[in-house]
Amino acid sequence: EENEKTAFSENWYDKKLVMVSTLLDIISILSSNSAYLPARHFKVYKEDLEHIFPQTPVGDRIKDKVKQTQILKEYLEIINQSLSEEEKIYIDDCDINWDDQNWKDSIKSRINDKIKKVIPVNSLGNMCVLHESVNRGYGNDFFLEKRIDIMRKSQDGYFIRPHVYDAFNKIFLERHDESIDMKMMNRWDKSDILARREYIIKRISNFLNTSNEQV
Repeated sequence: EENEKTAFSENWYDKKLVMVSTLLDIISILSSNSAYLPARHFKVYKEDLEHIFPQTPVGDRIKDKVKQTQILKEYLEIINQSLSEEEKIYIDDCDINWDDQNWKDSIKSRINDKIKKVIPVNSLGNMCVLHESVNRGYGNDFFLEKRIDIMRKSQDGYFIRPHVYDAFNKIFLERHDESIDMKMMNRWDKSDILARREYIIKRISNFLNTSNEQV
């Protein structure tokens, strides 16, 4: 409960994120013993602060109306799972009109209002640092689309920070009584944000404690 409460109150959409992200990258590289981190990556170089769960599912970058409708429904499903029946947003297909700016503004306002209540968008668990060559064009794409594109660009030689690679591969997930199914791997919601936030804190705490013991 404390993890969730803090996640909703914090705002990592600032330069502090770069310092924490770089530390996470250093920890990953030191633990793997497989590579080094070039000096230029100890600061932001043509990089953006990226929300994994978007600030708003209703954007302007995606022009394909069918895809925009799919995105809208997917994010509504994620948002509604944390709302009471009275608060949930339901939209009939016949009411969707992407050419009507008033309707677009109205649904955007309604969704954004709900997101603030059920998704800790600016939490540490939902933020990462992406190079502009990777990040450009994502807009409010599905998590799965971002994930596949990031994996592909990593294979093509683009620099993907370790903490980004880890986030989109969900290495923070723990197996308890339930197995990790494909649906969990293909979407990103509040539970992922909270789990990743807790994972980051534990990872940094363990690193610092180990470093102090060695000193």
